[in-house]
Amino acid sequence: MPYVYPGGNRVEALESTLRGEKQLIEKYELAVNLVPEGEIRNQLSAHLSLCREHLYTQQNLLQNARKIQLT
Repeated sequence: MPYVYPGGNRVEALESTLRGEKQLIEKYELAVNLVPEGEIRNQLSAHLSLCREHLYTQQNLLQNARKIQLT
């Protein structure tokens, strides 16, 4: 996590970035379906995969942050 982030604490920051990441994934999914087969579609698909991986990582970071916050 960066030194400065949105929200009052780490949990709030991760929650806000999760919403944005989910929206970005939805937009990539729409874009991939609009583009014909080829290099551009392949690049969009690669970016979509990276966004999904990033979302997975953020979800796990949020889960850990919530555990830490409880202790």
